[in-house]
Amino acid sequence: MRIASPFALVAAIFACAAFAAPAYAQRDRVFVASYGSDSNPCTYGSPCKTFQQAVNVVAPGGEVTAIDSAGFGPVTISQSVSITSPNGVEAGIAAAAGGTAITITGDSNVWLRGLTLEGANSAAYGIEGEAVGQLSIDNCIIRDYTGAGIVVNSIDTAQVTITNSRISHAPYGIYVNTPSNGQTFLTLDNVVVTSSTDGLIEGTTGAIAYVSVSNSDFSHNANAISVGGASGLLATLYLYNVVFNDNNAVVNISNYSNVLLSRVNDMESSSGLYFSGSTGVDAISDGTSHVALSGPNAPANLGSYTLR
Repeated sequence: MRIASPFALVAAIFACAAFAAPAYAQRDRVFVASYGSDSNPCTYGSPCKTFQQAVNVVAPGGEVTAIDSAGFGPVTISQSVSITSPNGVEAGIAAAAGGTAITITGDSNVWLRGLTLEGANSAAYGIEGEAVGQLSIDNCIIRDYTGAGIVVNSIDTAQVTITNSRISHAPYGIYVNTPSNGQTFLTLDNVVVTSSTDGLIEGTTGAIAYVSVSNSDFSHNANAISVGGASGLLATLYLYNVVFNDNNAVVNISNYSNVLLSRVNDMESSSGLYFSGSTGVDAISDGTSHVALSGPNAPANLGSYTLR
């Protein structure tokens, strides 16, 4: 009987281990480029072709970066990740008819920066988030969708921040839905929302929603902003240094809503603050705003508070 030497056994073990190892370890940062291939390891020197492949291989919490300007295809995200495009690079996503450019599933923390999402008046959603935990959108252009530019369904607590971005030409520019017993914190700063039926709608039932809008512009919408909902909801809307131009209604205020205004200017909108609800509604200003009051439940004057 032949007995294998210890050296032969060690060599065999290492050979098996090498055979079983994955081709590429997950990296904290991966890259896509117009000249890339999804068979590449997604390094800077050998980038991927699509955002989807890059998200598939990046480590949870990692970053996907576009090297050059191109279209990188729709992507579904089920883990925490950043997708970024540096200044001077236009990273685009064109979804198919009825489709979605970016789909977010699970309780993920997602950061999107420098992206152009083009719906071509046939795709349904620019960004569709299901059960989002934290979503940050910066320096993005989202336009021409048949459903919504951004639609977010939160879970227990969601934080959504949109900055330095433009959302245009969709029935809903931004739609955030807070489920029963949930909380949503929505912040907009330096955002333009234009040419939508509802520029921003916070739809909630039995929940708490805090919406803060600053240094932004809502133009050529039917309802620039709609807040409120069913009994049990408490929606609070803070508006600071916001311009409304040529909307039907500046803010459609439903039941159980608080609206606080500072330096809000309404230019040529038809209805101004439209009070469609009467239960639990409060709208107050620090005296620096210029906006009309209208609707079946409109008060004679706004309440007031001291500017701090």
